[in-house]
Amino acid sequence: MGSSQFEEEEKAESLQCQQQESTKVNSAANPLHETLTVVYQNVQGLESKLAEIEVLLTDYLKDINILCISEHWVKEMQASSIIIPDFEMISKFCRINYKGGGTCIYVRTGVESKEIKCKRKCIEKDFEYSICELTKLKITIVCLYRSALGNFAIFMENLEGLLNELKHKVIVLGDFNVNFKNDCSKQQQLCNLFLCHNMMTTVNEVTRCRNMSETIIDQVFINNDKCEYNTEVIDTGFSDHKGIKLSLNVTSYKDRVINNNYRERRFINDDSIRIFNCILENNNWGSESSGDVNTKFDSFLESYKHCFDVAFPIKRVKTKHKTKTWVTQEIRKSSDTLRKLNKSARKNVALKAHVKCYRSLYKKVIIAAKKFDNDSYIEKGNNKMKSTWEVINKNIGRHKRKDNSFVIKSGGKTVKDPLQIANIFNKHFTNIAINLIKTKCNSNSKVKIPMNDMTMFLYPVTE
Repeated sequence: MGSSQFEEEEKAESLQCQQQESTKVNSAANPLHETLTVVYQNVQGLESKLAEIEVLLTDYLKDINILCISEHWVKEMQASSIIIPDFEMISKFCRINYKGGGTCIYVRTGVESKEIKCKRKCIEKDFEYSICELTKLKITIVCLYRSALGNFAIFMENLEGLLNELKHKVIVLGDFNVNFKNDCSKQQQLCNLFLCHNMMTTVNEVTRCRNMSETIIDQVFINNDKCEYNTEVIDTGFSDHKGIKLSLNVTSYKDRVINNNYRERRFINDDSIRIFNCILENNNWGSESSGDVNTKFDSFLESYKHCFDVAFPIKRVKTKHKTKTWVTQEIRKSSDTLRKLNKSARKNVALKAHVKCYRSLYKKVIIAAKKFDNDSYIEKGNNKMKSTWEVINKNIGRHKRKDNSFVIKSGGKTVKDPLQIANIFNKHFTNIAINLIKTKCNSNSKVKIPMNDMTMFLYPVTE
């Protein structure tokens, strides 16, 4: 009975996915590098679900740029060891006095971002948030959490103050513990507050199923500026909360979101080299004969660069990421099956025991796969000790970072430009000898060496 119901629901889900694809914004007009994808999830314990998240990020959620998490239940001293591959924790809040709660924001490596420090302080249970800014897109991401036991008046007061501080475009995601499905007083107050900041709700589907009750307590607010977006409620199976996936078109902004799926490169081969030689041969180089040397060189360089760009144009190509060796196709299928079983179990209580058993087995398989992958890496390494430390550093998130930023102070000003810094050092060392000579020659002081009356003479001696 349970298996037949599961098959029927699987067919219904496939039909629903086809309908959703037809109603979505035209994907041809919105390629991945023009879309910002943000996923929000109340995980109810991040540490125990890291491996499952890692599997989802290689398949089901492989195209996301930002991952916002609430109720991570992690303490401050543990946060640095919570590593998600290809992502960096930009902002976080961890509770000190109470258990549970907390928020954090992970940003995919390559997307330029920074944490924003606001005047509003987090208040445990009442007002917990993490915040970061995508520097190129000028978009602020806010991940919020309010406990069901929190003071709603305090939450509203601090939320209003936070929104007043923020500039640019704002995206607010979180668990408000206010049912947006019902037209209640708290829901009206929240919507009116965001409406004052020209922001609107985007989630109209159930985000939490518990004890046969269905509510919309997780919500996403975005600016009401007629931008193209798509919000989808996804069932990850991490908790009784469903996830929310927001896809926002960013083509109208000056800079697009950096995406690791594409890169720019020049194709240099025998054919392009032959074309380059032909262009150089037929180019009119006599135009550089007039003018001074600098003008001639600039003209020559401009002509040469033009020939080079024509023969070897820059093209955008899709990169092939190295798939994590331990995340096999079988593990991905098991992850997909687990999500479908979890979705069925929300409607059929009899399946909950089976889902619990399947999840336990799934976690054991993941742990065994990761262990086997680490053992194989160490075994294949020429230097076992070095390979062991590489595995340890990878799992604790300790990576070698190259900081190319160099700042000096010259003439009371801070200089950051590498070319200016090089010129300052060059000028200093080329003129230091001349400056020392001028200083010594202009000085009227004479060095006086005191006479020494005590002398000692050495005479040759014989045996």
